[in-house]
Amino acid sequence: MMTKIALLSFLLTFQSGTSLSSFSPISHLVVTARTTAVTHKSIYPQQHRHTVRLFAVPPVPTEKSDEEWKSELPSEVYYVLREEGTEPAFSSTLNDIKADGTFSCAGCGSPLFRTKSKFESGTGWPSFYAPLDAGAVDLSADFKLILPRTECSCASCGGHLGHVFDDGPRPTGQRYCMNGVAMSFRSDALEEEDSNLLESILHREASSSVPKPPLLTVIPLSLLYGGAAFGYGDSFIKGFLVAKK
Repeated sequence: MMTKIALLSFLLTFQSGTSLSSFSPISHLVVTARTTAVTHKSIYPQQHRHTVRLFAVPPVPTEKSDEEWKSELPSEVYYVLREEGTEPAFSSTLNDIKADGTFSCAGCGSPLFRTKSKFESGTGWPSFYAPLDAGAVDLSADFKLILPRTECSCASCGGHLGHVFDDGPRPTGQRYCMNGVAMSFRSDALEEEDSNLLESILHREASSSVPKPPLLTVIPLSLLYGGAAFGYGDSFIKGFLVAKK
């Protein structure tokens, strides 16, 4: 029994990336209640170019009515950001961007990611191993596919960006799989005219802080993996005892 408890503790620690001595359920439990409108999934022939103002620091949380968002955003941007939709794979022009710069929210302009953390995942969606900093995005538990996934949203306006998976490269091992249509890009070359803006973004990037996964996505996966490990462990022990006889 003690062996199983120790194994479960290890799996929980491995999934959350946090030692049990410093583990805080309150700090991990970031679950946001959402109301999702039912709509048909549209296919966009090409990404609509939608530009918004880029803020140097996280602005005051943006609160707008659904009608306001619908009137301000192009339909494909609204579908992803406000209705939690998903753009078709390989449809975003942001997939090919390699120049130094900042990826910001297409809804409110808050900085989200830097090109430095972008990598080619082969999935067809812009992928990053970390956000700009821990304050750029919010992570919450998504149960739409029954098993919990980690949903990633803009920390400023709450717009849906994509999901986070544990199959990314070092140093975080995470893959922030984002919808390109939910973001806009601005190169550092264009920000040279406003050195304060670029300096602020680079300062946040240097903090190297990443948000913690929500507890409701950590525990179920730990129990799932732990159950499988216990099952294999018991089978191995029984098989060994039988062979020894």
